Amino acid sequence: MAISLYHPKSLYRRILFLKAASILKRYKVYDVSISDNMVRIPCSLRSIGNNIEIKLNAYNGDYCDKAMGLLYIDMNRDAIVYLNGKPHYGYDKYHKYIPIDNPCIENVVELKMYTTYTFGEHSEMFKINRIDYIVVLKDLWYLANRLSYLLEVIDLFKDHWLAYELSKLLRESLDLVYVDTITRESLEAIIDLFDPSLGAFYELVDDLKALLRERSEELCKAGLRKPDYDRLLRNSALARKYLDDNLLRLNEKYWREGSVYIVSHAHIDAAWLWSWIETIGKIARTALNVLYALRDGYDLVFVQSSALYYKWLKEYYPDIYDRVMDAIAKGIWEPVGGMWIESDTILTPLESIIRQFFYGQRFFVENFGMKSRIAWLPDSFGFSPILPQIMKSAGIEYFTTHKLCWNKYNEFPYHIFKWKGLDGTEMVSQLMLLGYGTDVKPSLLKKLWDDFKEKHVFPKPIYVFGYGDGGGGIIPEHVEKIDLYRITPLLPKIETGKLNEYINEIIKRSEELPVWKGELYLELHRGTYTTNLRIKKLVYEADKLLRHVETLSAIAYSLGYNYPLEEIDRLWHILLLNEFHDILLGSSINSVYRTSYRELGELIERSKKLIEEAIENISKHYQISGILVFNPLPWNVKTYIELKIDEKLAPIDKDGEPLNTQESRDKIIVELDLDPLSLTSLGLTKTQYSKEAYKDGVKVEEHDKEIIVENKYYRVIVGRDGVIKSLYDKELGYEVIERPSNVLIAYEDKPHEWDAWDIDEDYEKLRWVINYEIIPEIIERGPLRVIIRFKWRFRESTIVQDMMMYSGRKEILVKTVFDWHERNILVKTWFYPRVYSEYAYYDMGAGYLTRPTHRNTSWERAKFEVYKHKWVALRNDAYLFSIISHERNGVSVKENGIGLSLLKSPLYPNPLSDYGNIDTYYAIITLDSDKMYELNKIAYELMNPPYIIDKGRHMDKTLSISFIKVHGEAIIENIKKCHDTDNCIIIRIYNPVNKDMDVVLRPWLRMVKIYNSNILEDNIEEIDANKNEIIAKFRPFEIKTIKIYFKQ
Repeated sequence: MAISLYHPKSLYRRILFLKAASILKRYKVYDVSISDNMVRIPCSLRSIGNNIEIKLNAYNGDYCDKAMGLLYIDMNRDAIVYLNGKPHYGYDKYHKYIPIDNPCIENVVELKMYTTYTFGEHSEMFKINRIDYIVVLKDLWYLANRLSYLLEVIDLFKDHWLAYELSKLLRESLDLVYVDTITRESLEAIIDLFDPSLGAFYELVDDLKALLRERSEELCKAGLRKPDYDRLLRNSALARKYLDDNLLRLNEKYWREGSVYIVSHAHIDAAWLWSWIETIGKIARTALNVLYALRDGYDLVFVQSSALYYKWLKEYYPDIYDRVMDAIAKGIWEPVGGMWIESDTILTPLESIIRQFFYGQRFFVENFGMKSRIAWLPDSFGFSPILPQIMKSAGIEYFTTHKLCWNKYNEFPYHIFKWKGLDGTEMVSQLMLLGYGTDVKPSLLKKLWDDFKEKHVFPKPIYVFGYGDGGGGIIPEHVEKIDLYRITPLLPKIETGKLNEYINEIIKRSEELPVWKGELYLELHRGTYTTNLRIKKLVYEADKLLRHVETLSAIAYSLGYNYPLEEIDRLWHILLLNEFHDILLGSSINSVYRTSYRELGELIERSKKLIEEAIENISKHYQISGILVFNPLPWNVKTYIELKIDEKLAPIDKDGEPLNTQESRDKIIVELDLDPLSLTSLGLTKTQYSKEAYKDGVKVEEHDKEIIVENKYYRVIVGRDGVIKSLYDKELGYEVIERPSNVLIAYEDKPHEWDAWDIDEDYEKLRWVINYEIIPEIIERGPLRVIIRFKWRFRESTIVQDMMMYSGRKEILVKTVFDWHERNILVKTWFYPRVYSEYAYYDMGAGYLTRPTHRNTSWERAKFEVYKHKWVALRNDAYLFSIISHERNGVSVKENGIGLSLLKSPLYPNPLSDYGNIDTYYAIITLDSDKMYELNKIAYELMNPPYIIDKGRHMDKTLSISFIKVHGEAIIENIKKCHDTDNCIIIRIYNPVNKDMDVVLRPWLRMVKIYNSNILEDNIEEIDANKNEIIAKFRPFEIKTIKIYFKQ
């Protein structure tokens, strides 16, 4: 066949010799200064300082104005490269060649070292294997690269006649710049740095290198001599023009099918296999690489997300930040995302995910003068159905991810689509099909177009290229390739420009796009719903406390006290960083969590102090003191608190009547009815009351094989092994479980690929029922609370469960403490209610999602483990059965079985994850079938117990101040001061159920004006204030941000 006349290997060798001919000079670097100590290369050191200094000799030969230098370094650490004192480039595994623009002066290169390599590799020994410096003729070097890129196209179309035409063109171009000889030095450089085989035989290289060292003069006489550089330079320009002109001619002959929009990016994990301190350096290195690659004014655009990354750059590398700002002004760098960080979006609490966008967009407006229209989340592990509504309210118009391309069971059916959320909000969405860390390859360009599904609607998929995960960004060769492939026949047309302009084209055609409704479930990484209980507990606790800090501080602010805005912002920033998807979801290394545990622990302690300060300020205003109880929920709550008071004193209600109490060790349990969003001063009296039997108390009976617990709602029979044998709902009149429940089962957990991330579908095959019990102990016997303690052993670990029932609350609370010393084990607790329903209900943080309970299709089969927020429920026409736990998010539901994942202890990447003393809770609840709203209230009550502080003189009567009343089934998530406006309060409130509703709010404020706003606190429309109340109309699952201007 004619194509064989221009064999690719022959063409490759000629290109290699052209590259060799471009090398003017080679300098081998053997001595470097490491922290002011001279070290010989190669070297291997146990520890290093922060800096390495390399002095590069000035090239003093001919063609200085046409030359550039390339410094090659092979070592096992990342570094920022400073050239003559200024930040110049980033060194990592993808950027081993450091460009030196002016080799004709003496250059000083300083490497500011980091402790890890690009993907977090942390070797005990720091190694520098080689440092080489070559000076090359730029035009020849770039021509050789351009010709080598064309070889990739020839290989792609090897069965097409175009391959012959391109091979012929390539050979003719090479003939125009014919290389008749190369120097011994350049030949050795090619062998050492680029191709030790010279495109032929590796076996011959050692002998050739020995000759180059030992008989160099003879080799020069034999023909290795300096080429005619003047001729090569003249002809390289001719060859470049000849090549490009003929590629354009071939474009007329061979039709280019389709178009691809191409944009550069560097995905940088805020923490993963490295700490966030290391990430700051990754951001700086990436920025330098991008700024260098795009320095010549190409119309390529680089996009980067995450407001925090820009904030870090501004604080730690202000000179690099200024250069980025200049690139933004020139239009070659485009900030995207509108979020503080690329956070998790499936387990992150509602207010936190709102604040990701709130703080992200604020930073964008304050620093870039614009809001981002683009949500950029390439790597997060699935996407909650409440996200479209939140994004839209934050000014987002377009969402993109790659992660759904990782699905293991089902290929996602659309590549560009409208994503419809729980409340009906639609968001234009797109998949990055090729990933977020790809090279530029002709095969990928063709594959992208061939695979793209929405050609008929919008014939231009997105190609995102640039090295990522550990950062790095793009290299100059990427830019050179794109410049060539723009004019290469048969490849899709390449379009560039701003991403915002690209999405405008999609939005114009959005009415033609297919619609996907509900969650974007990732069929992978299901174990992350459960892995690392501690980080999840800390994040959820921090979110709760910050909301309560804001609510109490807003109340105190309305009474004339200072609102600690700057400190609250600082605390939110800490929390938002720790909601990065690889942190919250438990898939980072141990050192990341040591930092997170400390940061979040300090945040929690500071938040508690701010709560106490706000309560003190409010109590001063209302002149109340003593035992102060704050109910953070906007409805009446029956609750039970523990107090340690003088045994001669007794707590009383508002009418002076004694409150129900129970002794509990050195404390008393007090039953309280708290007003909505209220601060109560609990009165104490010296009057002694007779201890009469509490008629509605909870009772416990112990039998040989079982224990019976009963209050006015339930009669529960529990085996001595902790298994619930019977659960009779006295209100509903039903036995609600079909077979023994609360069964603890341990499973072997060795997923085939991702240890901390995954649970395999066949995880149930090897399992152990945990039923080796120690005799149960009744810790408390009522009348307000009964506690039964069960204890089990599993291998070298113990599990202790306290099963609790209160006299006046309709839930069975189970607190579980693990002392855990096992790896690769998953622990679940299983329940089997008498509810056979086609769908189960799952709380999503602001509304609920239904999923099938069967496995009829591959889509249902893939969801053998799913996520939730506060609760999961099965429901029939008579009643619903629910398991509540905001800390334990992974759950399996199959037919009438509910398996709540309690613990997952992986080996990799953090072998100390879920180890030692770990505690969590869950609660069992049954309700009338149409009381979904009550289920949300009970979940909030378990998550948000009242705060109790004891300050000042005890009151002799109980006083309560309530700050809001809500009529309707909406839930207030947060109350805070408006960020940019004085005498202004924000109320975040949502409809948790699937129906329209009218809600009446009566806040404590003297209201002046009221607005519906977006989550960025921009006014949208004014609401009429009628008799100091707010009437709000809600769509199903709608989240509202209500802005109230008030008089103090």
